[in-house]
Amino acid sequence: MTMEKKMNPGVKNLDARCLLIFAALLLIGVAWVDEAAAQKVRVAMPAKSMTFLNFYVGDKFGIYKAEGLDVSLEVIKTDVGVSGMVTGELDYTSAIGSAMRAAATGVPLKAAMSKTFRVLIHHRPTTSLEAKFSLEYLLAAGLKLRTIDEECFSPEHVNDPEMRGLVEKVRSIDAPLEREIPGEGDVTVQVRTRAAVFEETVSYAPGHPKNPLTWERLAEKYRACARQSEIQEPTLSRSLEMLSRIEDIDDVRDLMRIFATQDLAREQVR
Repeated sequence: MTMEKKMNPGVKNLDARCLLIFAALLLIGVAWVDEAAAQKVRVAMPAKSMTFLNFYVGDKFGIYKAEGLDVSLEVIKTDVGVSGMVTGELDYTSAIGSAMRAAATGVPLKAAMSKTFRVLIHHRPTTSLEAKFSLEYLLAAGLKLRTIDEECFSPEHVNDPEMRGLVEKVRSIDAPLEREIPGEGDVTVQVRTRAAVFEETVSYAPGHPKNPLTWERLAEKYRACARQSEIQEPTLSRSLEMLSRIEDIDDVRDLMRIFATQDLAREQVR
């Protein structure tokens, strides 16, 4: 024999309402604690462009929140961003070049970078792409061709028997360095021949604030890469002129329109 106790519907509904209220308060409490625990971080971005896509991907997929960070990505001119870091209004900037140039003049800033995988991984390259990630090939090409440009990565050069022979003779020695700023620290290249030994040490990598690349070298590199992408005149010169003052450009779409105009002209020709 079983006994069933009938519950007053009003009491039953009251219990359900109490349970819902309790659950809602619990969720609000958890959200409040989560929000309070999140560390606010302001990051200055020179532009909202593909160069800084990784920052926005991290925000989109909640990577920062998962680490307890409330990150604000703010598009700010580079000089303003550097000044904001000095005053404490901003925490970071993705404009590493401007920040390090300021650091080289005594501004109290440091580069914070995570350790990445070694990129010069191809010791005996057989393709153009592998050659671009080969320390041995870069040294061999510099010796044989006396320059490093896009042309030196052509399959003809990469598979040239004489070039391969030079690649085989290159030996690298890792020297652990403690660097507060990327690109600093002595790196020595030594070339031994039958007649003599040639050695050179570089303390600051090309492009470092204390060893900056000239605009002429940057422009030469850009022209070489542009030709590989079939960018033609006058688009090449117009885009190069705009790139020379890129930090003053408020909207990167102004630069993109130059290339779009060339593409449209090609379509009309076809």
